[in-house]
Amino acid sequence: MLALLAPLLRRRPPSGRVVAAAVVVTAGVVLTQGYGGGSVTGLAWALGALAAEVAFSLLAVPLLPRLGPLRVSTYASALAVPVLLIAAVVADGRSAVPLPTIGQALGLAYLAVVVTALAFVLWYGAISRLGADRAGLAAGIAPASAVAATALLGTGHPSSADIVGAVVVGIGVILGLRPARTWPENRRPEPLNPARSAAAAPRAAPARRPGRTGQAPGSSTLAPHSCPSTAGSGPCRPGPAPARTDG
Repeated sequence: MLALLAPLLRRRPPSGRVVAAAVVVTAGVVLTQGYGGGSVTGLAWALGALAAEVAFSLLAVPLLPRLGPLRVSTYASALAVPVLLIAAVVADGRSAVPLPTIGQALGLAYLAVVVTALAFVLWYGAISRLGADRAGLAAGIAPASAVAATALLGTGHPSSADIVGAVVVGIGVILGLRPARTWPENRRPEPLNPARSAAAAPRAAPARRPGRTGQAPGSSTLAPHSCPSTAGSGPCRPGPAPARTDG
């Protein structure tokens, strides 16, 4: 969705390469969540998280040029506090904000600083530099990284579908983030423009006319050692330069 909607918000056509990469990444995510160790419920939660990520990414596209990644991240985090507080009160009532233990406080600090604040700044910074369409490809890394974390922490054993899906996601991300091919400056073909070619063509120097301004009175327009061509005359020999006469 980001590959299609993000360029349209900037009034430019979507990139075919980025759209193809998004299809590959989506196929890898579906393969990991649908045929791997995930379940239908997990796939539904993953699609919901993806929809939310698409929404707040598209909302940030017109704000980033004016506010920057840091201010957009600050406003997004500040607005999330009352929303989550109201949801907690509705769900848990008076026990919505319990006193955390030391371990829970450390976990909350990690979620607040790394997962929320730092992640928001990095994400919006990537959108401002790469564009939402290309940065959105990184959303497919989350399921693949979950598979890798499961294997590293020893909480599960990734299946063949998990591994193949993670590889497919990586291929799609590399395909979409690869820089576009550009021509070198010395080999880039220039468009044919007849008017520009005619303007760039060398022009002949204008002929000198007798009596031109700045010429001394009584002097000839011929060079001092040049010979006038007359019919029947003998070979031309350079003579002495004419003496200058002062009026």
